[in-house]
Amino acid sequence: MKRRILILLILACPFLMNGSCTPTEAAKPEDKTAEEQTPGPSTDVPGPEIALVAPADGFSIELWYNEDYAFEWKPMEGQNFYRLNFSSTADMSKVSSIVVNGTEASVSWRDLDKAFKEIGLGSAQTADVWWSVAPWTEGTAYTPKVRRLRVTTLKEDGVSEPVTDPVKVKVAVVYEDPVYNDPSNPSDPRNGKRIHEIEHWNNPWAQMQEYAAAFEEISHGAVDIEIVEEHDSEQMFCYTASTASSSNREYMTPVLLYKRYLDPDPDSGKAHIDIDGKTLEYDYVAMMDAFDLSAKVEAGTINEVWVYNHPACNMNESRFMGKGGFWCNSMPIDYGIGKNYAHNKKLVCVMFCNYERTVDLALHSFAHRTESIMSQLYYQNYNTKSKTWRDYNKYGVFTYVYERDWFKGTTRDLNKFDMFFSHGSAFEKVGEKGYAHIGCCHSPCNTDMNYGYEDTASIYSFADEWDNYPYVHGIEADARKVTCAEWQHPKGYQYGYMKWFYSHVPHFKGINTYDEGDLHLNNWWHYLFDYYGALELEAQLRAEIGK
Repeated sequence: MKRRILILLILACPFLMNGSCTPTEAAKPEDKTAEEQTPGPSTDVPGPEIALVAPADGFSIELWYNEDYAFEWKPMEGQNFYRLNFSSTADMSKVSSIVVNGTEASVSWRDLDKAFKEIGLGSAQTADVWWSVAPWTEGTAYTPKVRRLRVTTLKEDGVSEPVTDPVKVKVAVVYEDPVYNDPSNPSDPRNGKRIHEIEHWNNPWAQMQEYAAAFEEISHGAVDIEIVEEHDSEQMFCYTASTASSSNREYMTPVLLYKRYLDPDPDSGKAHIDIDGKTLEYDYVAMMDAFDLSAKVEAGTINEVWVYNHPACNMNESRFMGKGGFWCNSMPIDYGIGKNYAHNKKLVCVMFCNYERTVDLALHSFAHRTESIMSQLYYQNYNTKSKTWRDYNKYGVFTYVYERDWFKGTTRDLNKFDMFFSHGSAFEKVGEKGYAHIGCCHSPCNTDMNYGYEDTASIYSFADEWDNYPYVHGIEADARKVTCAEWQHPKGYQYGYMKWFYSHVPHFKGINTYDEGDLHLNNWWHYLFDYYGALELEAQLRAEIGK
């Protein structure tokens, strides 16, 4: 019988010190025939048996990222190092070997993945694999024992395709920045000036241009913002809350607004107070009706509304109006008849942009919209009844999910929503302390701190994996140490973080067929600006692949 010997070419041997499990290929000397170069077990002379302990014969292994797999066998006298051999056939005629130190091996998913590929297993394949243990020293006599494994390999990663058809966002912009004019006091220096000029706040017209341009930049072109119409409103739509049920609501004028809210209290000297003990509410329906926006939403002329307003108006950062609305950092205004109902059936989101604040705060508001919409997509019961304010304020979006009693999972149970919004200590709940993905609106990936944009703490982030969505695994070896220096920006850390945060929002073609049970669009921006349109496209793409 011709004997075939597996010769290991060792260029460097770190395993001699630490037992590292690195797949090793058989050497292929040029002076041997092809048959002699075929790897196989070293069975020169029958000798002592190397008995296998674990895993048991027929045991199933499903490879998963970051996981290790235990193998154990009985020791052989005089041997410290062994070769853990894997083959696609029971006769072990062709093997892939992993050299280990000792009689136990904790083999990484990467090493097993490589070994299984070397013996011919493909992507996401379930097949029988046989394993045995041989002495590392060449020519050592031994009697091999062989066991069978039932193996499921990892899915092969693909390459994301950039979005070719950006989401068309047709925006109507309303500016509530009227001119102050007090006829009773002609000498008032505020006369003839807009509110933002009186207060030395930001010019809302200029802010709008920066805001619109930011979306096209941070979305990698997945969003196409078109400003369809702009309205310089002389009317203010905030009103005294106590008149909400009245047929004649008391709407603010610039003079009344200053008198009640913005002028300093003569006694305390504090600004932004309500001297009369009244509070303001905002009339979304009246604003929409004033510029016929509900009809334009129905006609498809517009599908987004931005309102630039002063800080006392009491608008919500984002709010849905129409049928099918859900929590979007505020309760929706449902479709109906009357002054308290939306007059458009089609859903539209109204954004409040505060021109007292800078553009990073407008992006901040949209981040809360992002959290709300994507949690609605992945967790349909995300609303004020199932989500307690204690959970949200203390833990943030990500850990809110894991405060649920039913969650007992590991990283393989995380969906893409869970991964994206992870930050700070969140991954400790799944046994991976010191790791995270992107972060949420208030807390970047490296911190649990609320508004912790300047926190200098470091964390290992999987952020780079999101450049090839949906092939995001959280592979520890691929993580990169991240601090707030990652998003440092001349306009401030919050501005930089918001741009960094949005730049990782998935923006690719197709649907996620890689993660079993996901099947959502690879372009999350579509959901953020056109939720039900995105669901329709998702259903169409699912139907095309029979899902």
